[in-house]
Amino acid sequence: MPGLPCKTIGKLWVFSCMAVIMLVIMYMVGLIDHDMHLVMFASDNQPGYGLDFDLSYQVSGRRRKTTKRKEASQSPQSFGQLCEQPVRLQRIDEVSSIENGLFMMETSGRGTLDSRQACAVESAAMRSGLTVHMVMFSTLLDLRDNTTCQLYMSNNNIRFYTIDVESFSADTPLEFFFSSARLARSLYSAVHTADALRLLILYKYGGFYLDLDYVVFNDLSHYNNIVVGNKPDTISTGLISVTNNAFSFSKHHPLPLMAMKHLKQSYNPDCWNCIGPKLITSCVRKLARTKLVENIPESAQINFTPLKRIMTVHFLRVKQTLFPETPNSFSDWARLFEYSSAVHFFSKTTSGLAVPDSPGYSAYALLGPRFCPLAYYSVTAF
Repeated sequence: MPGLPCKTIGKLWVFSCMAVIMLVIMYMVGLIDHDMHLVMFASDNQPGYGLDFDLSYQVSGRRRKTTKRKEASQSPQSFGQLCEQPVRLQRIDEVSSIENGLFMMETSGRGTLDSRQACAVESAAMRSGLTVHMVMFSTLLDLRDNTTCQLYMSNNNIRFYTIDVESFSADTPLEFFFSSARLARSLYSAVHTADALRLLILYKYGGFYLDLDYVVFNDLSHYNNIVVGNKPDTISTGLISVTNNAFSFSKHHPLPLMAMKHLKQSYNPDCWNCIGPKLITSCVRKLARTKLVENIPESAQINFTPLKRIMTVHFLRVKQTLFPETPNSFSDWARLFEYSSAVHFFSKTTSGLAVPDSPGYSAYALLGPRFCPLAYYSVTAF
């Protein structure tokens, strides 16, 4: 500090140290809120969060009720001859090496992706910093569908694979699980298959898993061995309670292995969520030997990530928050996503809702044109 006497420099140093100590004390006694805690020690070299664009639009203030989405129909492809017929997909277990990518799954058996699923894939390919591995239960990808064609032909950091779950699960804790009578008789067999398979894929390859109803708008590559909280108020303290719609593990991490072993031993076909968030939460607590987020030891190799970082919104508030009846200004949306890398739309709740052609009334209308333009404009009614 040229021009300042030594005594002044010493005083500034003392005051700086006191300011930092005061911030820590204020946080510990609750005078600094959770959101500030997320950024209070941020530096220039940390990952970015929030929206990286600005948008100007008129906010009318008019209340607009959410309406039902028009029944989706297959849109004929507009790409040309290259999309006139389906393509056969390579089996993922035949790939020699897959390094720590981002995995998504379509487990219905359809050979297409609808526009909102495609938006999740496209946005992840554009923004996550990871190669997206799209795993389909169908052996064919039907390029005659416009959305699927546009995504496939974009060559946008996306790899499509099919999977034979029986051969894929051979010599693992889930061997014979996918063909078991218990799974077959479950009313939730499709959900349970998807819940189990995501564990096996990440155990085998390592990487990041996301459900197909996300929009990604920031880098995800810095998240390693994370579980995502499902309670909005749990930031760095509180009871461990996590989701299974997003997580990241290194190859052969002990948590997915523990979860698969527990699943195989105590599978209950009549329990809808027993091998979803409930199972992952139980395994995190067992591996960490604690029920509290603040007591998770470094040796557990588990990093707790708050809901706001990945999901942004709790599922009980997703409809009113992401499809508001009273329009949001851009600054409203910017505040909502300020600390986020992505947002979860919870398709079980919102897939039947129409997306108005106005960013004030729908987060999809705000995010789609920027982060998944191919998917967003591939259909007349997103």
